[in-house]
Amino acid sequence: MSSRICLIRDNNSLQPLVNQKYENEDLLQRLLADFPEVLDGEEIDGRDPRRWLLVRREMPLGDSAESTGRWSLDHLLLDQEGIPTLIEVKRSTDRRLRREVVGQMLDYAANAVVYLPLTGIQAALRETCTAAGKVTDDVLVEFLGVDGDLSERVATIDAYWAKVQKNLTDRNVRLVFVADEIPTELRRIIEFLNEEMAQVEVLGVEIKQFVGAELRTLVPRVIGRTEKSRIVKPPLGVGRRWDRDSFISALRERSGQELVMVAERLLEWAETKAQGVRWGSGKSPTLTVRVVVEGKDRMLLMLNTLGRTMVGLAIFPQPTAAEELRSRLAKINGFDLSEAVGWPEGDGRILVDPQAMVQFMDAMEYALSQLQSDTGKVNAR
Repeated sequence: MSSRICLIRDNNSLQPLVNQKYENEDLLQRLLADFPEVLDGEEIDGRDPRRWLLVRREMPLGDSAESTGRWSLDHLLLDQEGIPTLIEVKRSTDRRLRREVVGQMLDYAANAVVYLPLTGIQAALRETCTAAGKVTDDVLVEFLGVDGDLSERVATIDAYWAKVQKNLTDRNVRLVFVADEIPTELRRIIEFLNEEMAQVEVLGVEIKQFVGAELRTLVPRVIGRTEKSRIVKPPLGVGRRWDRDSFISALRERSGQELVMVAERLLEWAETKAQGVRWGSGKSPTLTVRVVVEGKDRMLLMLNTLGRTMVGLAIFPQPTAAEELRSRLAKINGFDLSEAVGWPEGDGRILVDPQAMVQFMDAMEYALSQLQSDTGKVNAR
């Protein structure tokens, strides 16, 4: 890339802008927090350019369920598909901008998908919005482009948070190394990781600044979207439409025949009692049992091919029914629920045990009966 940019002013004079290093790392971090769009979303995904929502700068990350924050991630962003995007910023003069920063980022990602709860992300976004004098729901409504009434806005926000949780569950995250210049050694590592990691998108973004009289221009360049990576995997959030046969095949390959038997039992129940399922369209196949509660489409149950099972406690109009369902699920031996209030998870492999499966299906029957009696408007589909 050239060391300068030449602008032609309205008076037909030439204004050169010269490439200039950032004075310090904090300046680059602040620019990214103020203008996350400088992460060129169109170059990352030309079919559906990524848009960015800043969750928090200096996001605490723990390495256990009890940890309040062993590390501090430079930035945590979300895109319009609810994909957590972890940002680590370094200047090219920082000698750690090679193998050390890669190990650091992999530490962050490995622990974030396990120990970063949805409630923690939501709380961080509230803090960021409050500090900016904004209301979180208003920021989300603008970001998601919702034009409907209050109920539609609430439904859209709820659905978005469900996407964020699902991406964490499926380990669909994006890792982005940001610098004013990315050295060759780091570029090779980024390209290799992005080609080989199926669930995780690994990218680098160079953000050079060109400075002249009263002018400053930021020029981003995305690294990591090699031709091979474009062939072997689409951008995160883009994928195929799954069906019963392809889901069962992927489930058998990833988790074995025993979990296939669990899925077939859930499918039988969904098709006879809940009257059907909906299949995911992302890279990681899922089946979800959907219900319409008070006229709104809601997820009651989700199973993915890694065996993770999510139950939609948040869809219940009556909190007492939701707590009773949580209590029933917690009694299943080994079915440990996460701390997430609205969308707890459990290990579906526990349901291989016949007694555990009976308890789980009894809990699902209870859920449907309560939704029907609470609203009188529930339809399953």
